[in-house]
Amino acid sequence: MSVNGMRISDLSRRSGLPVPTIKFYLRAGLVAAGTRTAHNQARYDEEHLRRLRLIAILSTVGRLGLSAVRDILAAVDDPDLSLVRLHEIVGEVLFAGRPVPLDERPLSRAGAAIDRSLAGRGWWVDRRSAGHATLSGALAAVQQFAGEADVAILAPYLDAVEALGHQEAAALAKQDAEADRATVVVRIVMFDVILDALRFVAQEHYLRELTVLRDPRPSARPGRSSPG
Repeated sequence: MSVNGMRISDLSRRSGLPVPTIKFYLRAGLVAAGTRTAHNQARYDEEHLRRLRLIAILSTVGRLGLSAVRDILAAVDDPDLSLVRLHEIVGEVLFAGRPVPLDERPLSRAGAAIDRSLAGRGWWVDRRSAGHATLSGALAAVQQFAGEADVAILAPYLDAVEALGHQEAAALAKQDAEADRATVVVRIVMFDVILDALRFVAQEHYLRELTVLRDPRPSARPGRSSPG
């Protein structure tokens, strides 16, 4: 690539984004303007390319809307924002589409039960955080619909994520110390997606396995097809 940078067509080719989409992001202020070289012409560099890839990851795999992406980018661009606050903002974005039940009493009971459970493990979590609110809402919904009122149903999930949360937090802190806030955000959002997908894949495997065990027919076994 020329030392003078990339044309917008080069930026499109390398990012995989159409030129009109890139122009829209430029007009919206999500991507910094390029270096003007002539009327209606500009040059762009690797930072522009990285920014576009960040937006593409958040909006496609992360399934975030434009407003959510804008909020996250503003947090990435704020050098005075602490890592904890950056994490909180990403959480607010990720959980924004998951409203909690309207009935305050079961929600309050679920929140209090979760507080006791987390405190018993020595976890320090702000009850006002988006993650805590969503967790309380989900537990309250299970209690109301399925009648499972004991917070102990969360124990296996807490066991599973305890070591994972510690490992991920250490990786985020390392990345933040290297001043790569964009990578911090990508890790938070993508590992949320990865964890959901892995859990779903594991469920699929074990449901298939259990179905085979309950069905003695050879055609029910993996790799077998029923006769035509």
